[in-house]
Amino acid sequence: MAIDRIIKFAYTGKIYIDIENVEEILKAASFLQIEIVVRMCERILKRQLRLHNCLGIRDISFGHGLLDLFDESNSFVNVHFKAISFQDEFLKLDVEELKKLISSEDLLVESEVDLCDAVLRWLDHDPLGRGPLFPQILSKIRLSLLPYGYLKDVLNCNTIISENIVSCNLVEEAKAYLLWVRITESY
Repeated sequence: MAIDRIIKFAYTGKIYIDIENVEEILKAASFLQIEIVVRMCERILKRQLRLHNCLGIRDISFGHGLLDLFDESNSFVNVHFKAISFQDEFLKLDVEELKKLISSEDLLVESEVDLCDAVLRWLDHDPLGRGPLFPQILSKIRLSLLPYGYLKDVLNCNTIISENIVSCNLVEEAKAYLLWVRITESY
């Protein structure tokens, strides 16, 4: 279908691209190296960048080497991370994508609590499948920047975390560090 549209474009100079067919046409245009159609697809994707689809658009742009679109969608993700973390696309990220995302120094969050809450939502989306992987994610969060009460009340009370020895150790190390800081500051 997309190839047919591109062939017609070659003869007529006209092509109909919308949000429903843009990815298919982009794949075909990239494969056939029809740069003008690739750019048309890129413009459509830029105009469609929203909370619910920005992670997907970022992946598409990366896969097709659309650096401007990738930069724009990546900036969008960094700025709107907290809101994006409630979206289905975020909850469906695989562990490697999530680790890369939360490791970004450009991620704008008010506090590490927002980041940790997002990761807990991701975990709750598939607790059995993701529980064993969670220490990999937890190690990317700066646990020592979390309030002691959050570590104690939220993370220690999470059964998936408390049943995983590596996750427990990470939380306990952060709590011990925060207690040490309190003690040394009081002297």
